[in-house]
Amino acid sequence: TVSSTGVDSFTIDVALLDYWESLKPITFGAAASGSRLPTPDFPDWSGMERFEPIPGTGYYLPLIYLPQAAGLWLGRALELGIDPSYRLARWPTLLTTTGLLVLAFHWLPPNALVLGLLALPMAVFQSASAAIDGLCLALTACAIAGFLTLRSDPDKAGGTVLAVWGLILIVLVGARLNLAPLLLLPAILSLTRPRWDQALVTAITMTAVAAWVLHAAGQVVDLRTA
Repeated sequence: TVSSTGVDSFTIDVALLDYWESLKPITFGAAASGSRLPTPDFPDWSGMERFEPIPGTGYYLPLIYLPQAAGLWLGRALELGIDPSYRLARWPTLLTTTGLLVLAFHWLPPNALVLGLLALPMAVFQSASAAIDGLCLALTACAIAGFLTLRSDPDKAGGTVLAVWGLILIVLVGARLNLAPLLLLPAILSLTRPRWDQALVTAITMTAVAAWVLHAAGQVVDLRTA
C-alpha cells in the first residue's frame, strides 16, 4: 500500500508496530552485546491502523506476502493477540515453502548438492521464519526446475506446468527485482523450442513484471534516497 503522499509506507495495526518496537532491543542491542535480553511486550490487536514508513519494501509484489498475511489474519480472527498471531504466521509460510520445494522436486529430482544447499542452517532458518527469504528460495528452485523440465520435454510437461511456472516467475521477480535475469528463461524456451503457448507465457510474464515495476517506481518514494 502507498500513502497519499506517495511515501513507501503501509497501513499497519498500531499494536503490531508496538510489538516490533519492543523486539528491536533484542534484534539490534542486547543480542549483539551478549547482555541480558529484555522482555518484550505482547499487546493485543488494537483495531487502530496508521501508515508506517518501511523503506525499500514498497517494490515487493504483494503476492509474495500472502502466506504471512493469511497467518496474521487468522490469528486476528481468532483473537490470539499479536505475538501468537506472528508465530502462527510462520506456519503458512513454512508450509508454502515446503509445498514449493516438493513441486520443484516433482518437476526435477534434486541431486545431493541441491539438498545440501537447502539444508544449510541459514536456509532452514529463513524457511522457518515469517520472512519472504525462504519463499524466494523455494520459488527459485521451482523456476530452475520448471525451466529444465520444459526444455527437455515440453510436450510431456504439459500446459499446466508452463502456466504455473510463468506465475512463479512473476511472483519471484516481482518480489526480487535483482532476479530479473530469470525472465530470460521463458525467452530462451521460445527461441529454442518455438511454441505458441510458450510465446504467450513469455509475453504475459514479462508484461506483468514490467507493469508492476513501472507502477511501483511511479508510486513509491524510498525515504532512503528521497
